Amino acid sequence: MDVELRSGKQVKKEVKLWLENVQKMNGEVETIDQEVEEGKFVSRARLGKLVIKKILEVDELHQKGSFMDRLVVDGLEGNKMMLPTTVIVGDTTGRNMEAIWACLMDDDVRKVGVHGIGKTTIMKHIYNRLLVDTSKFDNVIWVTVPKTTGVMQLQGKIAHAFELSLSENESETMRAAKLHAMLRMRKRYVLILDDMWEEFDLEDIGIPEPTRDNECKLVLTTRLSDVCVRMGCKKIKVQLLSEKETWNLFLEKVGRDLVSPDIETIVKDIAKKCGRLPLAIITIARSMKGVVDHCEWRNALEELRVSTSGINDMGKVYEQLKFSYIHLQDERLRHCLLYCALYREDFLIRRKELIEHLIAGGVIEGMKNRCAEFDKGHAMLNKLENACLLKSVADHNNDMKWVKMHDLIRDMTLQITSRSPKFLVEAGVNLRDFPNIEKWEKNLEKVSLMHNYILEVPSNLSPMCHRLSTLLLSSNHTLTLIPNSFFVHMHAVVKINYLCKIKEERKRSNTQIKNTRIYVIRQYAYIHRRRQGESFT
Repeated sequence: MDVELRSGKQVKKEVKLWLENVQKMNGEVETIDQEVEEGKFVSRARLGKLVIKKILEVDELHQKGSFMDRLVVDGLEGNKMMLPTTVIVGDTTGRNMEAIWACLMDDDVRKVGVHGIGKTTIMKHIYNRLLVDTSKFDNVIWVTVPKTTGVMQLQGKIAHAFELSLSENESETMRAAKLHAMLRMRKRYVLILDDMWEEFDLEDIGIPEPTRDNECKLVLTTRLSDVCVRMGCKKIKVQLLSEKETWNLFLEKVGRDLVSPDIETIVKDIAKKCGRLPLAIITIARSMKGVVDHCEWRNALEELRVSTSGINDMGKVYEQLKFSYIHLQDERLRHCLLYCALYREDFLIRRKELIEHLIAGGVIEGMKNRCAEFDKGHAMLNKLENACLLKSVADHNNDMKWVKMHDLIRDMTLQITSRSPKFLVEAGVNLRDFPNIEKWEKNLEKVSLMHNYILEVPSNLSPMCHRLSTLLLSSNHTLTLIPNSFFVHMHAVVKINYLCKIKEERKRSNTQIKNTRIYVIRQYAYIHRRRQGESFT
């Protein structure tokens, strides 16, 4: 939740009230502790009754804290938090941005569909510009739409963004009616739906049709132009860089001084293979930075030719980005990048937490002490940032640092992990049921089901995953127990974490998990394979 708050979101009112009650309860418990130490309770019976009463109150409060939905909402009027952006590259990108801005200022255009690659970067600049220029619109609302979003999930995300409340127990139709009635009362807003993968009927969702009367506008971004057409939007295709802009950007990132006249032709051919896409240009150029040998440049060109021949445009993009992944010099850097794909889409990953996972998973090992391990972890993340495979995000006021994956980079890594090493990643996709046995393939190495609404792990599920080393279940707030039978065939389990209450049943030693040890750090439970000489506790 801390990460989301620092990205401009606000705690939901019911969550804020619950946290206040928790703080109040903590104060009451501390008062009892202090009075016991001071000997103020003469009667043990009176103390016992008071303790039992407080235990019941704490248990009731804990149950009320099992929120089925998100803990935060996007900020509104009082929140003018800018979105982090990258520098606009080239005149072409600038013209793309001005074309979108012109549509927003045109009263005859009510719905705008931005499609192509690089759309989100441009729209973040538009969003920030709208926060500053309030002459035409009072509010601008940003909603990121995950690939697997259905009608009810999209209704919920939009309602939360507008600080409205919808019941999960009602039908889609009733929720749409309530959302429509509430949004009709609002004027002069721009609703941005980022990364749409399919069309939705505004009436089914509950979004009022943008008109001159309500002075509202809808903007959606998508990789698919058909989505713009089916939703009745004015289409704007994000134009790629010109050949001249491509060459200048490639030279800037690879180093102008390193491109000698005798290899310039080869370098230009590689720049052309980047498809005039800024992200591909930057990542490939960074992966070749410092290379001066003619053979390496010719080999790189041949690799790109072979990998991108005979496939569609998106396939070429993935292969271009994969080129940078393959050319990472250190195998551990590749493991580190793939690990980041275990987090949900568009997520700010805390550097400290990520490094802890890399240490526990054996990606970082052989260092003299804990401090050296963290230094190594930070150095690895810096290298991935310098290679433009991860993006750095920092809050200088609180000395907090995160990393974030571009959605295309994440798609590329998920494409790699769909084969080898084999991952199962369903993080942040609104799961309520645990994945069925068919998804637990024998060659799975890592599984991430974080940020869902999973209620339980079926007692009859015992996957034959002998190679599984990591299972991530954090932020499934209603999950309180994992049966020991689930781990019977997971002989290689290195780590499992889940954010929930640890049950006593989980702490007992038995023959099924006798080769593990369990300990608790903060609110996470970790299970690690027993190392040489360690005893089970």
